[in-house]
This record gives sequence, structure tokens and C-alpha cells, in this order.
Amino acid sequence: MLRSTYLVILFFSLAFHETSLAQLPFVVSQAFPDPGDTIFYQVDELPKRISISAPGRNQFWNFGSLLGPYLQYQVIQSSSDRNDIMHFAGDQGSKNSFSEEATTLILRSANSLKVGKTEIKAQWTTNEGLPMPSADMDYQDNHEFSALFQTALPADAAPTNWKPYLANGIDSIRISILVDRKMEVDATGMLFLINGYRQESERFRVEDNLTKKIWTKKENGDWQDVTSLTRIPDLQPEQRISYHFVSLETAGNICSVLLDENGSPQQVTFVIPKEQSGYYKTAANSQWLLAYPNPALSYVRFKFLDLSPGEYTLKFYDVFMRGLFEKKYQVSGNETVEINISHLEKGPYVYSLQDKTGKKITTKRLIVIKP
Repeated sequence: MLRSTYLVILFFSLAFHETSLAQLPFVVSQAFPDPGDTIFYQVDELPKRISISAPGRNQFWNFGSLLGPYLQYQVIQSSSDRNDIMHFAGDQGSKNSFSEEATTLILRSANSLKVGKTEIKAQWTTNEGLPMPSADMDYQDNHEFSALFQTALPADAAPTNWKPYLANGIDSIRISILVDRKMEVDATGMLFLINGYRQESERFRVEDNLTKKIWTKKENGDWQDVTSLTRIPDLQPEQRISYHFVSLETAGNICSVLLDENGSPQQVTFVIPKEQSGYYKTAANSQWLLAYPNPALSYVRFKFLDLSPGEYTLKFYDVFMRGLFEKKYQVSGNETVEINISHLEKGPYVYSLQDKTGKKITTKRLIVIKP
């Protein structure tokens, strides 16, 4: 159920910073999926051992150390009301809509965006639409686009960490994000990925500059722009830079890399061939916390899944449930942390996640191995 065309898609768990317009994987393919198809990928949120080279030809990128905790996927669905709209539904509840124009897809809406460090689960729309990079872009080609995303929600649905900045008595809030995007094919070379997979590739550099505003409204009143008055940290302007590697051999996406404010890789999303997807497990929403690798040697990563914003405590026990140590985290969405466990002896351990009231959310087992 694949049709042959050059199209480019930006997948979203949509979140500005963790999963954002700047960082989610562009999928470029001559065999673009039809409704009913599924695309699989994994995400390494702490890619410490890879680096991004300077622009130019004949570059070499070694991403063989990437590690993803579980399989993620996007299911392509047709629209019930418009023939030119396709929906991409993710395993964590994301749903994003695209229209097709010539050889490009245009982002039209998303049901979740991360504004700064806070996820806003609401229906985001844009009149302009945000074009995705075209697969026929050649080395040193570049394009610029702008799109304004907006959403409105009741005041009582505003993020908990925003409410202290908002005036009393308001009925609703409206948020907008202006995305100014620059795209350029800035490098070509050889990319090495996990399991010895390698592809001759071209690299898309994408720079998104985000300008954010907020309006508030009292019942039966007019909207008031209060951006300069609220001082919400998440509403500060942002620049997001990401790189997207596309195979010159198959025209397919290989992986996408988001950089942090220091220019270091922060997150890598890499596509898994459908025939390999059976070797990986997917993550259910009810898991809340994943540890990987497990068994672990010296370091273990913990992935927080679909938690309400707030303070959480990660506690470690021996097999007799005697407390060993604990770590506290302020969680605002899906996040990953890394903990040094080199001081633990070889053997089984137990870890649990508790909320700020002390309620235990989940308890699981971790195996520690030694050389």
C-alpha cells in the first residue's frame, strides 16, 4: 500500500524542546506510506558519543553508539472530512495532520506542542501551514518559511506552573508560536548507524526561531496581549537547530538530530526498517517509567512516560526492599535522566517511582552486571 512519490514529513510527539518542530524526524521516501501503513523509529535522548561535523562534502558521521529504549511508531490515517488531509497518530497519543501539495507535505495541525519545557495538550492549528523539506533538494539548496501556530483553552486548563503568572479572574488563555524556519542541505557524506548499517547521505540543517505570545480574556471580555506582563519562562524566544540525514541511495530518512543550546546533540531519532520492528518492544502508556539498558553495567537511563507535571522521587532498594538511595526530579512531560550505578554490586535491585504525596506509582526490577 505504498505509492511512489517524493514527499517529506515531520513527525511529532510535538513538543518544543523535547519533541518539537525542530527535532522530530523528517521522513523522506520514494515509497511514501498510505493510510493504514506504519512507520517505526527509536529515540536516543542522551546521545553523548556522537558529534556533528562542519558543512561540506565527503563528511563522516559515526552514530553506531545510539541507544533507544523501546520502539515508537506513527500510524498513517486518512481524513474523514478532507481528501487532501492525512493524520499521523503516534503511540503516545500524538495526532498531527498534513496536507499534500505537489511533492511536499504541509503541517496543518497538532494535538500537542511543548512550549519551552511545558507540554500543552490542545488542538494547535496554523493558517499558513509549515512546509516540510523536499526530497529533491540538492547540496547547498536552501529555503525559508514562516508559520503561526495557535491554540486556546480555559484558564483552569492552563499548565500548573503557569498559573502563578496569570491574573485572577481570567476565563481563557490563547497561545501563539511563530515559527521562522530556514532549511539548507549543508553536507554530504557517509553515515554509520547501529548494527553496522551505513548509507551515503545528505544532511539537512534546519533552524527554527520561535516567537511566543499569550493572550488572556475575562468572561464576555476582549482578548488582551499579556506576554510582556506574565514573565512565564516558557514564553521566552527560542532557537532550535536540528539535522536530518537522508540516504542518497534510497531517498529515505535515516535519522534526525536535535542540538541543545551549546550545539551538542541532545536527541537522535532513527528510523527502524519495518522488517526489524519485531525485534523491539513498544511502550504502553501505563508503563510510566522505563529503565534501559537493563541489565545495566555502570549507568542506567530512566525514561519518564506520560506523567503529570510535578515532583517525583525515584527510589532504589535491595531485594529485601531496604532503601539504598533516592533521586528527586521535577518532571514536566516525557523526559530521560541518567544515573551512575557503578557503586552497586552485581545482582538484582528494585526501583520505584513516587509522586510528591508519597504515592507509589510503579515498582520494577533492575539487574546490575559486572565485567
